[in-house]
Amino acid sequence: MLKKKLNEIILYISKFLLEIFVKLNLSFLSSLVLFLNLRKIKKIYSKKPNKKIILLPKSGGIEDILSAYRNPDRNNNIIFYILPRILIKIIFHKFLKYENFEDYSTKDTSVNITNKKNDYKSFIKKTFLSLDKFWKFNAIIGFNPFYYAENDLPEPIKDLGKKFLVVHKESVHSPAEHKINFEVYRDQNKKHHANKVAVYCEYEKKNLTDSNFLKSNQLEVVGCARSDYCYELRDEKPLNNKVVYFMIEPDRNERSEESKKLPKELLVNWFDLANLTIEHLVEYASKHPKIDIVFKGKWGVHTLDDLPKKLPPNCRFELGNPGHKFLKEAKVVICFNSTILFEAILANREVVIPNFGIDRSKLEKFIYKSPNKFANSKEIFFEMINKNLNNSYEIKDLSKDEKECVDYYLGNSDGNAGARLKKFIEENI
Repeated sequence: MLKKKLNEIILYISKFLLEIFVKLNLSFLSSLVLFLNLRKIKKIYSKKPNKKIILLPKSGGIEDILSAYRNPDRNNNIIFYILPRILIKIIFHKFLKYENFEDYSTKDTSVNITNKKNDYKSFIKKTFLSLDKFWKFNAIIGFNPFYYAENDLPEPIKDLGKKFLVVHKESVHSPAEHKINFEVYRDQNKKHHANKVAVYCEYEKKNLTDSNFLKSNQLEVVGCARSDYCYELRDEKPLNNKVVYFMIEPDRNERSEESKKLPKELLVNWFDLANLTIEHLVEYASKHPKIDIVFKGKWGVHTLDDLPKKLPPNCRFELGNPGHKFLKEAKVVICFNSTILFEAILANREVVIPNFGIDRSKLEKFIYKSPNKFANSKEIFFEMINKNLNNSYEIKDLSKDEKECVDYYLGNSDGNAGARLKKFIEENI
């Protein structure tokens, strides 16, 4: 706790100093600021390290790296260090002051912006050159090529003879989002210069290449490494009386980055479905007091106020821990239009998808490709939960539909994405 607090203080002071050093064009002092904020990932074992990789952390992405290296490997010679992304943003902001910029919109709209970005890249190159003189590193890994402050990093880093890789952690989209992604990639973004980009699945690779954002030889499909954990849960028997409802994000489509480019007629929300699912589950809990029901919310989206004030004693609201950690005990998983659907299938958990009042034939382009586990009424909803709770736990192969959906989005129906990601990193640095 003390060390964490100290690191927070160092970062707080560093942000203030970095703004001054960049303004005065002091690249060496800026490199010292970066150095002071590098944090080794101690969870990754390396007996004889001779390579250093800098990670620009993002939730999901870091979990993928940890999953790829979670098993001690005596042959691993890489040490990973986290560098706070905010420091790169500070440098970017100093050079692009007064300009408009946002994620997923990286194309230069004027000669003035191009010139400012060239100055930014020049300063980045000098800063990391200084860093490399007293702290040798081999590569930098980012987790999304569309982040505005990181989009221009590959060129100066590659000029230093270092590698720039991306483990692109976005892949789960509805057909409508997928279509608009293609248009955004193509029209709002310039070609990316990473050495290599790992993606979860073939359909995201196709979007990135068809839009001319990346070349095919820059891309490699590895699958979602952090979903390996879900695959391993197949060998663990869940609790017989545990139901976990991963609460619906009623306006996810409206809040997503892609939706900013969507015409109004293509926006859709799920407020009615979310409210009905809660209402039906509370009723089910009241009728089945021995069944433990968890309402798993998402930080920044859900609160306890989303639920009735008087919940049955067998219900509880949770926010903490990564969502997939709740799969371990869950006999039945209830979810809709969420990555957790495919993680639950991978974990061999019984899935129920609420579908109250939804005409899927009309809203098909807004709903993820899913196996037919839909509950179209309250009666069917209760029946599916009861049936799945009463079934004996059995480790079974994925059905054809399940395998197709998991591979379509996560590219990991075999549970070996971590090994593929590890190989991707080691072969490309």
